[in-house]
Parts: sequence; structure tokens; C-alpha cells
Amino acid sequence: MAGHLARGRAVGYHPGGAGLTVLDLDNADAVAWARAHMPATRTVATTRGEHWIYLGAIPSSNAVRPGADVKSLMQYTRWLGPGASTMTRLTAAVRALVVRGEEANPPPIGGRLVSSTLAPWSRNVATGCRHTERYVTDGLNRGLAKIRALSESGAGSQTFGAAKFLAAQHSQCPGPCGLETIAAHLIAAAVSVGVPDDYAARAVTRGFESANSFTNSAR
Repeated sequence: MAGHLARGRAVGYHPGGAGLTVLDLDNADAVAWARAHMPATRTVATTRGEHWIYLGAIPSSNAVRPGADVKSLMQYTRWLGPGASTMTRLTAAVRALVVRGEEANPPPIGGRLVSSTLAPWSRNVATGCRHTERYVTDGLNRGLAKIRALSESGAGSQTFGAAKFLAAQHSQCPGPCGLETIAAHLIAAAVSVGVPDDYAARAVTRGFESANSFTNSAR
């Protein structure tokens, strides 16, 4: 598959890059719903539910309904084997999930992928940052999307990597750069896909520390 990605013993791939869309069903209720409402296609068993794989690529969208994510363009998902049955081409019913998901979870002003319970990153909390708000929020959005794409495994490691990368971008800033806000969103994203709170917090802390250690050693 295009864009395969190994993480320990887990292997991920980019469905959209392979011209595919994965309907990621996280529990038995979501599977039962899909069997009643979605066109049959190739399925792959997961630890908690099933992946339904369709021919064709569309935008990805999380939480399109309870226990269901659409993973295609700009997201990775876990490779669990070729699956069984015949693969069906995308239909209007599958495409409509993305539209309904976007309507149910509209992005906040500025397109930030943040929880409504968390304050967004802005110049108000980063008075010493040399970057534009667009630059920082775009980078944060990409990090959050990568974490949220790993609902099966690997989200903790991805959280560490995202924290390290994002912190490193501010190594030359006089500060403050609002890293506490960035940390809060990274932790929330990790927790949303099953990473324990304390583990997520440690991953972010280690990522920030690793970025600082690398920056200091390079000087």
C-alpha cells in the first residue's frame, strides 16, 4: 500500500494514497450500524471492530457518527491484512458520512482542530513567538490529525514525535511561545484515541525536552 509506515510491530498505510477509503468502526454497535446502512465491501477485523475498505479516495473525517471514522486522504490507518470479500467502489452513502461529520463537528474559526474546552493558540499567549499564527496552527493541526489517525496503536509515540517537532520550531524564538497551549491540545488528541492521560502528558513533556536537548547540542 502507498505510504506504509512501521511503528514497532504495527504497520500503517495511507489509504488515500492507495486510492482507498477506510470506514473505521470502533465497536460492535458501529459495526451493526454499518451492516444495516452502508454498502457491503471488503472488511478487516480489528481489535475492537472492523475496517470497511472502499475503492476511491475522499477527505478524511473523524467521528462521523458514534464509533466511526472515515480515513482516506491525509490520514494513516493500521494495516491488519488484505481482508475478505469484494471491494466496493465508493457510493453516495459513504461520501455523505464526511459531509455529515463536518456539519456535526464544524472547525472553529480559523480552521483550528481544537477542543471547544481548550483555548486556541494565538498571539495572545505567544507574545515572544517569531512565527505567524497561520504557521503555528497549521503545524499543530497536522500534528493533531496524525495523532487522531492512530486509534488502533502508536498514538503515544506519535504524540511524542509531534511535541518534539513542534517545540523545535520555536528553538530560535525569544519566547514565550504558548507551548503550554500546544501541549494541552496534543494531550487532548492523544487521550481522545485512548492514550491514558498521564502517558500522554509524559509523551509531550519528553518531546519538548528532547527538542531542547537537540537544540542545545547543535549550538
